[in-house]
Amino acid sequence: MKQKTKRIARAAFFTLAIMAMPLLIIGCQKEDLRTENPANQKIKAYEETFTLENFDDPYIKDNVTIDWDTYRSEETDSMTVYTFNTDLKEKQFIENGDQQFYTLYKLLVTEDDGKANLQLLKFFTDDKENLGQVDYFNTGNFSGTLYYYSLDGRNTKISVYEDGEVISEFEDKGHATITEQSKAPVAYCKECPEGSYVLVITEHYTDYYVSWNGGDFTYSYSVYMGTTSEWVWVPGTGGYGGSINPTSHSHYDYPHGPSVGTNNHVDEIIIDPTLDEDYPCQSQIIKDALASSSPITDLVRDIFNSTAKPSITIQAADLNNILLGGITPPPTTGNPLHYFITMNTERLDVSTDIDIACTAIHESIHALLFYFSQAGSFQSDNESYAQLVEDFTIYWAPNGGDQHEYMENLVGHIADALYDWASSSGYSPANFVEFNTNDIDNYDGLREYLGIIAWNGLTQTTTFQTLYPIGTLEYQNIIQLINSESLPYENAANPKGTPCNN
Repeated sequence: MKQKTKRIARAAFFTLAIMAMPLLIIGCQKEDLRTENPANQKIKAYEETFTLENFDDPYIKDNVTIDWDTYRSEETDSMTVYTFNTDLKEKQFIENGDQQFYTLYKLLVTEDDGKANLQLLKFFTDDKENLGQVDYFNTGNFSGTLYYYSLDGRNTKISVYEDGEVISEFEDKGHATITEQSKAPVAYCKECPEGSYVLVITEHYTDYYVSWNGGDFTYSYSVYMGTTSEWVWVPGTGGYGGSINPTSHSHYDYPHGPSVGTNNHVDEIIIDPTLDEDYPCQSQIIKDALASSSPITDLVRDIFNSTAKPSITIQAADLNNILLGGITPPPTTGNPLHYFITMNTERLDVSTDIDIACTAIHESIHALLFYFSQAGSFQSDNESYAQLVEDFTIYWAPNGGDQHEYMENLVGHIADALYDWASSSGYSPANFVEFNTNDIDNYDGLREYLGIIAWNGLTQTTTFQTLYPIGTLEYQNIIQLINSESLPYENAANPKGTPCNN
């Protein structure tokens, strides 16, 4: 049965869009009931004015909506103040090491002499219990930081609360917005009774998921969306867990994700945003290939489910050699569990989708083997991985074994991953009947063809040249098929795949 995939998105901040069936409404119109009095007319005017289109925080921009029917108001001689509740399309989850933070949003409207000023409020705390009932007019026992934002995302004021009382406030009136330069960076001071401001750096990611045949969601990869900074007041008693790590992660499901509101993956397979922007077609092929269902691609995703939290970043650059589809060098000493896959832009410009998918899977295995070599062991519920890991970590890598010589054992797994990707991408065995050999494996022509392409990058190995000696007709035919996908513009090329046309 052909598998159907649902490509899903998720941000190191995360969002859920809802698909609805069309509704047929006959002889009925929705009537706006907020026209009875001047107060309701004001609220309608606020609603027409309000927009977050220019807000620079992707989570807030895409997720926060205003509940115009649920509000509180207070009046003085010259001013009316409203606070409106908000709804979120998707729950937000922010983590910093073992610390978790929670947010609540309100819309604040102050009207003075007929002029309305709209600001978004963000209550930020590590105390989830006291967050639910917090409001601008009644902060209850709230301990945390309250941020005031203009509708274009400028942070105009910070108020710090402890047990519902303001203990510190900060504004940068000279620049009308609070930035990294607004306050000199200070070290976290656990013993300082007055507490301290700490600049928290947050990396934002969109996380993608895949659902096989409508089943459970499985994490696939993440797209880096940028980095923001924000001043956070940390009580001297260590109320935020006792320390602040250098970087926080924020993420949300976007769209159609599992909507769990938590970080249900500790691994990170990150697509560099420039790859997404400059090579959108090729980037999608890479994402789909790594989301394929097969033992080797499942392992690439599962390998990172460890407390060490390793990660892969996939990027693109000119490698000055069109024969290279990509490279995955050993990890740097500065970040030993972060692996960088670089796809060759020379090849991305011309090669077919089959070549790109094969290269992405091939390079991800290099990252996988580097991790095996470093970790020396791997815990997984899938017993089929055990022999693979044991062979590499115990017998091969410590003895100086070349990764390509080991990867020749994985050609069948690479072909299986390609087959799943190709089947989900519209390729049919009916168009590959000339490759159907009717051998004992009983593979169809598509799987046979992809079994040949899976040798791409491994044709210099001992096993390949033993199976297909150099100079033989079979060797020449296989090399020509591989090159047809990698370099489809050559005269003798007859690719079965399709190049991108960005």
